[in-house]
Amino acid sequence: MYKIAKLTFEAADDAQKDGQLQEQVENYFSALINQGRVAEYMLMQQEGALVAIASLPEADALSEQYDNKYVKRFSEGLSVHWELIGEEAFDSHVCTCQHPSCYLLDANGKEESPVFCGDCGGEIPLYRVPEDETQEHASLLGWQQAFQAMITLWCESLSDRFTRRQIEHPASALNREGRRLARALEDRLNKPVYLYLENPLGYLKKKPPLRHCPACGKPLTAMPGEVWALNLCHDCRLALPQEE
Repeated sequence: MYKIAKLTFEAADDAQKDGQLQEQVENYFSALINQGRVAEYMLMQQEGALVAIASLPEADALSEQYDNKYVKRFSEGLSVHWELIGEEAFDSHVCTCQHPSCYLLDANGKEESPVFCGDCGGEIPLYRVPEDETQEHASLLGWQQAFQAMITLWCESLSDRFTRRQIEHPASALNREGRRLARALEDRLNKPVYLYLENPLGYLKKKPPLRHCPACGKPLTAMPGEVWALNLCHDCRLALPQEE
């Protein structure tokens, strides 16, 4: 369940203008979003103060222990007070497993993070995922946005073949980037990371489940457990639905 926080900002320098304060706060939130610590936020003026209402994946997402160099830079000179004020109405499952056996990379969910636990199926908040050399997850979030944009384009363009190929073919530019990101995540997590291949026609008509990997042709293996109904290619690190 996502948490709702209220943040109140004041400038340490009284001479700082309101416009400058708002720009710094927006940069501060951009840094938090790129770490996966804030899903979305709304700024407003309240009794002369600059206030934000933000959605957090977990209660401790704003803890200073997670601050990277960008958050520290944009919070310099800011007085930030925050408190939890509630939970989002919709139910979301955030992973609490200590040591997942594997992970799934899926960009087409309603969740804010595209990384999921292979054991419980819960969303993995990105700030709990080791960052790359940039100390953030901008590349992963950018790919997620591109994938969701491709889904939208496919739905609104009479289901053209180009967008469908980008979504479901393992050799498309979109999925090649997804596989590259999955390999990079695997290097940092030291656990297998599988890219989920979407079937954009799944809600229109059923397709027979694939028995062999569409990338290498080897037989697929059913993913253990009851959380995911997926077939896996362990060599290519691809995950495909067992039934449509």
